[in-house]
Amino acid sequence: MANAAGMETALKDLARVIIPEKKSQGMVQCSVGSNLADFEILQELGRGTYGVVNKVRSRKDARIYVLKKIKCSHLPPQRQKEALLEVLLLRRLNHPNVIGYHTSFVEKKSLHIVMEYAPGGDLQGLVDEHKRHGSYVPEEEVWRVCKELMMALKHLHSKRIMHRDIKMVNVFLGVNRTVKLGDLGVSRVLDREDDMAQSRVGTPLYLAPELIKRQPYDFKADVWAAGVLVYTLAARTGPFKGNNIYSLGHSIVHETPPPLPKTYSAALCGVIFSMLEKAPALRPSVDELLRKMPRPKSHSVDRREEEDEEASLRSTERRSSATGGG
Repeated sequence: MANAAGMETALKDLARVIIPEKKSQGMVQCSVGSNLADFEILQELGRGTYGVVNKVRSRKDARIYVLKKIKCSHLPPQRQKEALLEVLLLRRLNHPNVIGYHTSFVEKKSLHIVMEYAPGGDLQGLVDEHKRHGSYVPEEEVWRVCKELMMALKHLHSKRIMHRDIKMVNVFLGVNRTVKLGDLGVSRVLDREDDMAQSRVGTPLYLAPELIKRQPYDFKADVWAAGVLVYTLAARTGPFKGNNIYSLGHSIVHETPPPLPKTYSAALCGVIFSMLEKAPALRPSVDELLRKMPRPKSHSVDRREEEDEEASLRSTERRSSATGGG
């Protein structure tokens, strides 16, 4: 009975937090839907222990969305916290390279989050497709994915948010294969400029050496995970291997990844391997990496956004020079 009462309290807390919904982007709750009856389920996209993700069509505006259902009545306390955190963080973010949040509601003892649908699937699907055809992802495409992922991280980090679970299946492809970073369930907000995280979360293949060694870590851990992802995108396999979690950890901390296929330029390989620098202090920041990105032939963002990005990078450089930071 006590557990049931606690769950009811948690559900009420969730409802209080997610209502009223964000209106700054014109995403008023009723325009998309506010209950299950407002959505038609088209296809199941994924299922886990505590929930299911469906592709749905809104009966309010006839558009396609993703509806993530989390069964709160079955969630242990830590997972309840993660579900609530995901809603809170999604509401704070608004960027073309981050999966968009539309609304959320509690119904039938479950939390439902309505998010942007990415029609291109995830990066793992892209790699699997190239494996089937015996081909490699073109270099221009790898550069573009890397740049857009860095832009997504720049947006998160500017709000003091670490993603902490960057991996192939959490990076989606929208219209024109635009990168869309998703799944913020285990993200962490750093409150102060010098704050460091200490809890070890994430997917083992993508854990930075400092996490393996149980040392405090910061935004550079996201850069490492992004490096593992971009390496995997290019090589079609991960940079580190192990028969178990311990041998994998040893590989991450002590071994150098195999060279990338010769089809890729020295410039691209250099950027990727810099992201996999073992020492966080020597690993480049997101801003430093963005300065190394070549200008693509086609853009997923308009010229004004690009000019804003360049101005922001110049401002960061000036602040870094003034404080002696890197």
